[in-house]
Amino acid sequence: MKPGTRSYGAASLQVAIPRALPPRMHARILELVHLFVPEESRRQGHATELLNRTIEEADRTRTVLFLCVEDPPLEAFYQRFKFRAIQRNPLLMARAPYKVTTDGARALQSDY
Repeated sequence: MKPGTRSYGAASLQVAIPRALPPRMHARILELVHLFVPEESRRQGHATELLNRTIEEADRTRTVLFLCVEDPPLEAFYQRFKFRAIQRNPLLMARAPYKVTTDGARALQSDY
């Protein structure tokens, strides 16, 4: 999975290499830096679809995703996508890659 800007509908998402991590970890861990949807386009599913597509790519490439939640009510939104709090104050959340099983379900990769 490569860093860069992704978009779907009115939503945009910046995926970046985390500067605080050593270079040897850059291929397996990426940070979701900025998810943005203009106010007039919110609650239409654009952010949900964009995150679903980004997560599918992360799962395929076995990439861990993490983010800093600056608006605490958004914690529940990210939990819907299997992000879990790894630190409070500031709130950091991470999501390990999942693999799709033969029946279409998602299972946590066993090597994380």
